[in-house]
Amino acid sequence: MASSGHWTRPRVSVLAVVAAMIVAACGSNAGTTAPTIGPTTAASQAPASGASVAPSGSPSAVATFTPPSLTGKTIRIVIGADPQLTDTQFYIIAKTLRSWGATVKITNVTGAPEADRLVLSGGADIANDPMNSVVNAGLMTFGPAQPRVEYFMAGGKNVTSVQGLPGHVFGVSNTKGLEALMLAAEEAHYSIDPKSVTLQISGGASTRATELIAGKIDATFVHFDGWLTLQGQGFNLLATVADDIPQLADGFMDASPTYLQGNADVALAIDEAWIVAAQEFQNDETTWVADEQAYTKGADPTPFVQNAWTILHAANVWPAAASAFSTDTITYNLQLAANTTGALNASAPPLSAMSTTQYWDQAVKALLP
Repeated sequence: MASSGHWTRPRVSVLAVVAAMIVAACGSNAGTTAPTIGPTTAASQAPASGASVAPSGSPSAVATFTPPSLTGKTIRIVIGADPQLTDTQFYIIAKTLRSWGATVKITNVTGAPEADRLVLSGGADIANDPMNSVVNAGLMTFGPAQPRVEYFMAGGKNVTSVQGLPGHVFGVSNTKGLEALMLAAEEAHYSIDPKSVTLQISGGASTRATELIAGKIDATFVHFDGWLTLQGQGFNLLATVADDIPQLADGFMDASPTYLQGNADVALAIDEAWIVAAQEFQNDETTWVADEQAYTKGADPTPFVQNAWTILHAANVWPAAASAFSTDTITYNLQLAANTTGALNASAPPLSAMSTTQYWDQAVKALLP
């Protein structure tokens, strides 16, 4: 790395190789389109236990969903962050499970490693993790948590498209992290020579947004709140990562294999509750905003939450669709973890020991005709 903080990528770049893998996995699909939003249904309103309701879906759907009876069940969920807007779905999941009779306890800790330690020590039942953490902790994924990344590529006033990146400086937190990987994937997606874009170490997302405003970098990835700040100041939205790389997940629901074996009804109910939460996000802005403010205890002003919902909804970060979790998605993220973090080795367990779709498949059949 040069003293200026710039990093020149080698001619044969590991990131470019991984990007090629991503493009191969993505095929020719340029992204996903948010589904047509229909009216809110009873299924998205956390129906009382025993009530039979029509699931969200096409008007021709005739199947009904009977919520499970979870009376007497205690479900302990750990989240690796303080209450924040992008974890609102866990609040809705808990609310839904309670309406079905369960006692639900949410514990907020700092980071995935601490959350996983709590699960492994018996202090919690359910966590949500990126794939490398799942592998490292020996847990098993059983459904979606955050099936899309909520990153947005923003450009300075002199960069109006991804194709305009050559010759400019792109800010990342490090040269092997998620931002560098996403940039390599976007470059491959838009047929841009990686050597034509200079990477600069610029810190976390909020710091990168500040440096973009100051003109110290020409483009970067930011979260939705960073984009909210930038869009009102004349900066350009170059790409929505969830559209270009829909297979890249932020996290999965996971638990110990032993817990899942002994609590199949809870695993199924959590996946069903996730779909209910996704349906609320897709169909009912007012209720979702209220739930966000209940979860964060009003930390975010209502207009901010409404704007966030608009941006995240357009990015379809919580799709009420079967594609939110699948063997293909797990395989893709597992390969990604292996290539970027070395999460896998010769002694790694088979995919069947790290993930199961059986509960998700049942939930989809019940709620997504």
